[in-house]
This record gives sequence, C-alpha cells and structure tokens, in this order.
Amino acid sequence: MGKAAGNEQIKLKAAFYNNLAVGSVIAGLAVPYINLMLSAPAGGVYPPRTSIQLFYIVGLVFLTLLTAWWLRAKANGALDQLQD
Repeated sequence: MGKAAGNEQIKLKAAFYNNLAVGSVIAGLAVPYINLMLSAPAGGVYPPRTSIQLFYIVGLVFLTLLTAWWLRAKANGALDQLQD
C-alpha cells in the first residue's frame, strides 16, 4: 500500500473517532435536557428532583464529556501517524 493510501486510512480513522466524540457530546448534553423537558407537566412546574437523581444526571453528563475527550485524543493520536 502506498503512502497516500495509508494516509487516507489514518484520516478516515481520525474522522471516525472525531464523529464518535461529537455524537457523545450531543448525546451527553441533549438527552438530559430532553428528559427534563418531557418530565415537566403542562403547567411548566418541574417536579422536584432528589439529590441522587441529580447526581446521576451530572455524573452521566460528565462521563459522556470525558468519553468525548478521550475519543478526540484518539483522533489526534491517529493524525500524529500521518507521513509526509
């Protein structure tokens, strides 16, 4: 395989990891927001949350952002393998 083909495979791998990172950020931020909006009654007053529910929500958001950071680091690591 030539150098250009190898570079293209590396770029595709980096793009794949980057897209997974973007999806993780979107899911980590949008899902809790949508859940909050769907759990609101018609009057717009939100039901009270217990501290354990808030801990789970914040923890999962943090976990998805950490996953996105890790995937982005893998994408940068793949791009470091590019040949001139």
